[in-house]
Amino acid sequence: MESFKFHIIDDNPIFLDKAVTYLNSHKAVKSIGWSLSLNDFKEKNLNNEFDFILVDYSMPVQNGIEALKFIKERINSTKVFILSINKENLYKTDAENAGADGYICKDNFVDEIEYILKENS
Repeated sequence: MESFKFHIIDDNPIFLDKAVTYLNSHKAVKSIGWSLSLNDFKEKNLNNEFDFILVDYSMPVQNGIEALKFIKERINSTKVFILSINKENLYKTDAENAGADGYICKDNFVDEIEYILKENS
């Protein structure tokens, strides 16, 4: 089975803790990194080390769409997914139009990750 490297950018420490804990327990996940903001991600100088980067849609300073564009301009080979609590199609469409590889509703995080891993194995 192939193993993948993930990074999550999210300003919600509770969600971040749960997501990192889940991903760390998954046999298809090789490593997981995290950042609380795009600036935090930039400071860690993580460049092209990840197969998937998950970015929260709503963050202070720079939102998920801005982060998505920044990441895609620099490391286009990494798949970037937008995370959100919003289920409305407006947010999903906004993410797709900005170049996201997918949209993950936080309420369905585990199922969405399972689908992503299955589709990319």
